[in-house]
Amino acid sequence: MKTQVRADMMLVLVTLCWGTSYYMIDICLTQMETFNLNAFRFLGAFIVAAIVGFPKLRGISRATVKYAFFIGISLVFVYMGATFGVMYT
Repeated sequence: MKTQVRADMMLVLVTLCWGTSYYMIDICLTQMETFNLNAFRFLGAFIVAAIVGFPKLRGISRATVKYAFFIGISLVFVYMGATFGVMYT
């Protein structure tokens, strides 16, 4: 398969997953609260990231942890805003 066709197919797949995630959020919000939904999402992402990336975490610096913390906090606000947006639209 050509590289360009494969890349285009991956872009379509990512767009499909991204688009359906908002619908899934809407469905999940009928069963749980906004903060609980995001807590489960972040907990699941943490578990997957810890399993995949744990061996690489041994050599990280303090500065990397600091910047990762700030990025993580900003992502919490972004996802909370997106979840509240889905809930009220």
